[in-house]
Amino acid sequence: MKDYLGKYNLILFEKIDIPRKYKININHKKNEFFYKNLNKEFEIELDIHYSGNNDNNCIAMFIDPLGNIRRKFYSKETLLKEIEEFLYDLFDIDKNIYLRKAYRALSEKKIDNNLLDLLIYSAKLAPSCANKQPWNFIVVTEKDKLTKLKETLPGGNYWAKNSPAILAIFAKKDDDCNLSDNREYYLFDTGMAVANILIQATKFGLIAHPIAGFDPITAKKVLNISDEYTLITLIILGYYGDISSLKEKHLNKEHNYRNRKE
Repeated sequence: MKDYLGKYNLILFEKIDIPRKYKININHKKNEFFYKNLNKEFEIELDIHYSGNNDNNCIAMFIDPLGNIRRKFYSKETLLKEIEEFLYDLFDIDKNIYLRKAYRALSEKKIDNNLLDLLIYSAKLAPSCANKQPWNFIVVTEKDKLTKLKETLPGGNYWAKNSPAILAIFAKKDDDCNLSDNREYYLFDTGMAVANILIQATKFGLIAHPIAGFDPITAKKVLNISDEYTLITLIILGYYGDISSLKEKHLNKEHNYRNRKE
């Protein structure tokens, strides 16, 4: 049975004959991203409008049900193909979600500061309880401090020593909503911000590997974080590097299937 997803607006700036209904089949056979076959079929209907007000030199514009412009089309010759490809991509799982993996083979190549700034900005766009935004970030790239921070890692995280940047994520309970039943919501809210960082880093072609294995007391001293805060995680950042730097245990995990619970 097909799921009907309703109507989506397509604004045309030229009189072009466009199909109004599309059948979208999302099919992933078991591979490195999925623990089982995925087969979903949708029906999508376009609500087509014509407009003469075109200031962008495009010939069509796709607008989602929330009124957001999701795509502008500029080629009349390839318009039908581009619309169909766009719809397939729109309702598939976002590539950066299933391409994300906690790889360990890191390069020492420096990450541009502009990309690091954008990672932080992506985190700030995350939702939070009553918009409290309890998260705090420190990006460590300065050599001496980075070396000291890496010294707080246990032997099992040897692979992180090549990282040119580490992102420290910390927060405190009082900076978020005070909820019943001892729910420490600041941890959940900060986790959502971290998820944004991981997905955005993947889009940039970066590895963003969050770790729990570090000495938080010593790490907080290195970073000058006061005791009232919880240093929740360190995100090891870097470009992909030489896989031969990994020990056999991690070599076997680097490109194997990511098993997920049913």
